[in-house]
Amino acid sequence: LDLKPHEISTQIAPRDGFAELIADLAILASQCDRFATEVRELMRPEINELGEGVGGLVGSSTMHQKENPVTSEKIIGLAKVARSFIVSALENIPLWHERDLTNSSSERIIISHQFLTELYKEDIEFTEENILYVPVGENSKSFREVIKISKELVKRGADRRSILLAFGGGVIGDLTGFIASIYMRGVDFVQIPTTLLAQVDSSIGGKTGINISEGKNLIGTFYHPKAVIIDTKTLNTLPDREYRSGIAEVIKYGIIMDCELFEYLERNADFIIARNKDAVIFIIKRSLECKKQIVEVDEKENYLRMILNFGHTFGHAIEVKGRYKRFLHGEAVAIGMVMASEMAYRLGFCDYSVVKRVKNLLMRFGFPLNNPYKIENLIQFIKRDKKAYKGRLKFVLPTKIGEVRIVEDISEADVIRIMKEGDSYGK
Repeated sequence: LDLKPHEISTQIAPRDGFAELIADLAILASQCDRFATEVRELMRPEINELGEGVGGLVGSSTMHQKENPVTSEKIIGLAKVARSFIVSALENIPLWHERDLTNSSSERIIISHQFLTELYKEDIEFTEENILYVPVGENSKSFREVIKISKELVKRGADRRSILLAFGGGVIGDLTGFIASIYMRGVDFVQIPTTLLAQVDSSIGGKTGINISEGKNLIGTFYHPKAVIIDTKTLNTLPDREYRSGIAEVIKYGIIMDCELFEYLERNADFIIARNKDAVIFIIKRSLECKKQIVEVDEKENYLRMILNFGHTFGHAIEVKGRYKRFLHGEAVAIGMVMASEMAYRLGFCDYSVVKRVKNLLMRFGFPLNNPYKIENLIQFIKRDKKAYKGRLKFVLPTKIGEVRIVEDISEADVIRIMKEGDSYGK
C-alpha cells in the first residue's frame, strides 16, 4: 500500500523479458482484484455501491468505515497505482517480436536441416552467420547435438536476449526447445513447424526433449515457445510418408476426446490424403484446440495430460526397439493405438466396434497395424514410460470413440499375457 508508482517500476521493470513483466503485471492486477473482494466482504455493511474490481475501486467514493483500519483512500490508491502502471507498461514496453525484428542477426539464430533452408531460401531471410544445421532423423535428439549447438551459440555471441527459431519438424522443435530452456538458464524460442505432425501436436504444449539409449524423451523440460507460426505451404514439399505420419496424431485426438473429429476423418480421408487445403487447415486447427484444452488444465502432465499419450506407451517402445529407423513416429503411434485398443477390449473397457473403427481408419490412411516385435522384447522400454510410477504401469485405454480412461496398476505379467492373446503379438 505504501509503494509509489516509480518504486513499483523500479522493482519490476528491470527484470529481463517481456513475458516475465507481463506475468508480474497479471499477478499485480489479480492481487488488486482479490484485495478489493476481501475488503468488500470485510466491510459489506458499510459499503454503498462499491464497483467491481479495479475499475469499480477507482470510480467509487461512497465508502464509510467505523473502526476498520482499512481506509477508502488506501484502497483507491492501490487501485490507481496498479491501473496506471499496467496501462503505462503495456503502452511503452516493446513487444518481444518487435525486439526480434530490430536486433542484429546474431540474436536471431535459426536451427534447421540444410535441405529445408534450400527449399525455402526464397521465403526466409538468413545468412550462414545466423543458422545452425542439424542432421536429419530422431538420432539428432541427443546430448551430442545439444553440446555442439550450445558451444556454437557461445561462439556466435548468443546471449539472454537472443531468440532461437526452430524451423523444421518435431525433431528440430524438441531439440531447439530443450536447448532454449537450458542455454544461459533460458532464452526465447519460436516454433516454425514444417511437418504435419509438428503442426498438429509437438509444436505446442511446451514439451521439449532428447533421447537416450534407454528410451525416448527421457531427458527434457517443460518450456513454452514465445510463438508458433504455422504455414501449410510447407506441407506441399513433405513426402507422402512423412505427411501421413502426422495424421496419426490427428486420429489420436479424435479417439481420446473428439468423436466429431474422428467422424470427420472417416468421411474426408480422401480429401485429407490429397492435401485439400480446407481439410488440412480444419484438422490442424481442431487438433490444436484439443491439445490447448488439455494443456491449459494440466500443463505438467500430473494426470489429465497423460491422455495425450494414447498409443505412445507402446509406440515409443516400438520406436526405440527399431532404433528410430524402422518406423516414423506416427507409424509407431498408429501401431501403439491398435495395441492399446485391443488391450482395452480384452480388459472389458470397450466393445470390439471401437477396435474395428480404429483399425479401419488407420488402414484408410495406409498405416501399418501389426506390431513386429514380441511383447517380451518391448516390455523393458514400456516400463520406462514417463507415466509409470514406482514400477507400476499406466495405460491410456479407449472406452468409446471420443473417450478414454487412464488405467493404473497393470503388472508386467498382465501386459504380456493380455498382448499375447491379441492379433498384435509379434507379427
